[in-house]
Amino acid sequence: MSDINHAGSDLIFELEDRPPFHQALVGAITHLLAIFVPMVTPALIVGAALQLSAETTAYLVSMAMIASGIGTWLQVNRYGIVGSGLLSIQSVNFSFVTVMIALGSSMKSDGFHEELIMSSLLGVSFVGAFLVVGSSFILPYLRRVITPTVSGIVVLMIGLSLIKVGIIDFGGGFAAKSSGTFGNYEHLGVGLLVLIVVIGFNCCRSPLLRMGGIAIGLCVGYIASLCLGMVDFSSMRNLPLITIPHPFKYGFSFSFHQFLVVGTIYLLSVLEAVGDITATAMVSRRPHSGGRVSVPTERRRAGRWSGFCYRLRCRVITLNHVCAK
Repeated sequence: MSDINHAGSDLIFELEDRPPFHQALVGAITHLLAIFVPMVTPALIVGAALQLSAETTAYLVSMAMIASGIGTWLQVNRYGIVGSGLLSIQSVNFSFVTVMIALGSSMKSDGFHEELIMSSLLGVSFVGAFLVVGSSFILPYLRRVITPTVSGIVVLMIGLSLIKVGIIDFGGGFAAKSSGTFGNYEHLGVGLLVLIVVIGFNCCRSPLLRMGGIAIGLCVGYIASLCLGMVDFSSMRNLPLITIPHPFKYGFSFSFHQFLVVGTIYLLSVLEAVGDITATAMVSRRPHSGGRVSVPTERRRAGRWSGFCYRLRCRVITLNHVCAK
């Protein structure tokens, strides 16, 4: 770890530098291509798994983008104790996808309607914001309880559970399972095409092409689906062109049992965010101290306060987010 501390990073610009406009524009587009797909995919996965209406799914996707923008602004720009001042992008956390699907599916099987399901999921997410900021004051003790082994196993299990979702989407999704077309040649062909494109671009030497590989793969798959007549726009006719955030759109309800499950993932996401901020500080040549390489308490706590303000404001409109790079 000491080698990492003294290792230089190949920075083109320092943290406080102002690059020329054309270089800043290319960098911004690169970041946008890198984060756009991870930003909207969790909402699409949850919406498809819970068979939410097109209106609700579109609202979640829109709010995920708005919340990510607000969170990134708060994190990058320091306002007193709010914000880390680092190039930290706030985006959707995949760790919550399987949890939200499991909780929502359980409620749906018990006969709860869509509005109440969303109210409960957003309610526990809202309360979880307070858990996040509270944990920023006990991080040294939290690390003793949630060791890398514990968090690694949990993240591994979450990743393994997402394999099932990925396979279902590869074969046509939940809608195809309902219509009996799951796993036909068209769905598998489009899925294989997207997979080849993404892998191909990830093998390119250009960082811009590698980071844009997922977005390019989605575009290629979408065009192929259009040519095969697999895209249905009928459900989008009544959707608004511009979506306005509506706090507590689905009401507010809270389940303590659900919170116990979600709260565990929140604590893991806190440690993940601290690691992200620490790594960003190292790459940005910002001060970091301690044998285990941690950013200063002031910057770390400011980052968590930014996350709290962001979550508190955005949990009323969308699902869970986390600091990512």
